[in-house]
Amino acid sequence: MVKKKITITILMLCLVFSSLHAIENEPSVFELSVVNGYKLDHLVDADFNAYTPSLRVQFNIVEWFGMGMGVMYQYPYDTITKHTFTLATDIVFKLPIGIFEPYVAFGPNYLFTLDNSNVFSFINTVGYDFRLGFDFDITSWFTLGIEGKLLASDLVGLFSNLAGLNTTWLLENTFVALVLKTKL
Repeated sequence: MVKKKITITILMLCLVFSSLHAIENEPSVFELSVVNGYKLDHLVDADFNAYTPSLRVQFNIVEWFGMGMGVMYQYPYDTITKHTFTLATDIVFKLPIGIFEPYVAFGPNYLFTLDNSNVFSFINTVGYDFRLGFDFDITSWFTLGIEGKLLASDLVGLFSNLAGLNTTWLLENTFVALVLKTKL
């Protein structure tokens, strides 16, 4: 009786895990992501209404390298003043190892605002973003991931003063996010 239960359990586990395994050696060319993130300082304050949604598209040139573009709505919970959007362009380096896929991305970003009169304004500064995360391939076309994103407005100042970075700055400029991604 015990052998029968163990055999059935092993068979069930094999069936479940085989359905979670993505198609091997078939990298995605196009990815569409929905990202729901929070600034670290909002998480520390347990302000879960202060989410930061994003949409991202990515084109993969080879299985380990791609280019992406995303729009992040920085303050959707603060609709009294201007709406702030960040348009980010990234180059992405991935390490596809089975169903686990770590990645790093970096590139420039641009700030736009939309005021209550529906007028878009470009903020004349170029910032930079750095993303680090990993994806779990649930199926060959659906992925669940976690990432961290650092937004830096002054790249030279950031690297010249790494030792002097304070916790407040990091909490205000670092986002953590849950990523839902569909791949083609």
